[in-house]
Amino acid sequence: MTSSHHLLIIGPLPPPYIGPAAATQQLINSTTLKSHFTIQCLDIGDRHGLTGIGQFNAHNIFQAFYHCCKFIKVIISNRPDVIYISIARGFWGFIRDAVFLVNARVLRIPTVVHLRAGRFDIMHDDGWLGKYIAKKILSGVTRGVVLSENLKLVFQDLIDEDKIRVVANGVDISDNWDSNDDYNGNTIFTVLCLANMFQDKGTHVLIQAASILLNKGHDFHIIFAGDWLGNEYKNYCMLLIKEYGLHSHIHFAGVVDGQEKKKLLQSADIVVFTPTKPEGMPWVVLEAMAAAKPVIGTPQGAMPEMIQHEKTGLLIAPENPQELSDAIYQLIQNPELKTIMGRNARKRIDEYYNTSVTHQQLLSVLQEAINVYRKK
Repeated sequence: MTSSHHLLIIGPLPPPYIGPAAATQQLINSTTLKSHFTIQCLDIGDRHGLTGIGQFNAHNIFQAFYHCCKFIKVIISNRPDVIYISIARGFWGFIRDAVFLVNARVLRIPTVVHLRAGRFDIMHDDGWLGKYIAKKILSGVTRGVVLSENLKLVFQDLIDEDKIRVVANGVDISDNWDSNDDYNGNTIFTVLCLANMFQDKGTHVLIQAASILLNKGHDFHIIFAGDWLGNEYKNYCMLLIKEYGLHSHIHFAGVVDGQEKKKLLQSADIVVFTPTKPEGMPWVVLEAMAAAKPVIGTPQGAMPEMIQHEKTGLLIAPENPQELSDAIYQLIQNPELKTIMGRNARKRIDEYYNTSVTHQQLLSVLQEAINVYRKK
């Protein structure tokens, strides 16, 4: 089908941004969007990796200038009917995005901004200046999108409430996530933590919870799959493992992706993701639920809407090793409950968080944005 509308998507492509890049790539490949739009993507990713994100340095200044020049070239050579931007939450990233938004407003191109986080740092961390810039820039967008109902407050006082929509992250359910949901082949209860490892992700909390389980005489295996984002924190966690005598119970798988990630998810009994700071809608939780695994999580960002407590998983308080160990123990002791929760989790993905649903929701928002400008 040939579309008469042109959509410009602005966001990072892989590598290296696992979450945001996955979302951008997914939208570019979306059959739902491609059936209504000719899609062009402006890749604003940084191939230098995650460590420089949000920093004010020569490399990032050059990157921002380069991306802004590419943007101007794109909109002049092939004027889009609507622009979709996964906006940065930090000060300097948002300043770059502001150039896109101001130019779009001047040229009267409708814009949809999507905050794929549970926090808007420029609003909360950068004082009156950050609030002023955010409000001034975002007041002109056509629609603002967040990942869940409880995250609408992130845009409070920045975008008119009647312009805010909810579009969740989605999983491609045709991708055989749960092919081994009835049997994982493990003789020892296996816990998977699939996330980069730093303080905010609560790696240390799971290690502390493991020590409590060990002291109670329970056998288990924990797999951490991800990258360490700081040597100081890595050393701290390794000292905890040594202090608690957990070496034989914990394995570090490194960074995994694609089929390797699916195999890890399918082989696990449960997935633990217990961040201590605000989150958006973590991909690991969606993928674990798609693999029919119960998730033990914390009530950060969209997670209270994703994880139905005691139905599809368990929600615990952040920074609470005792509560986490109790939750893991509950599922060790009750295999039937674990299976029921996993199947409920997969059903929830099928109904609410698969790409055929979420991309249709985004399509509606994009068409709505175009129609707003048509009426002016």
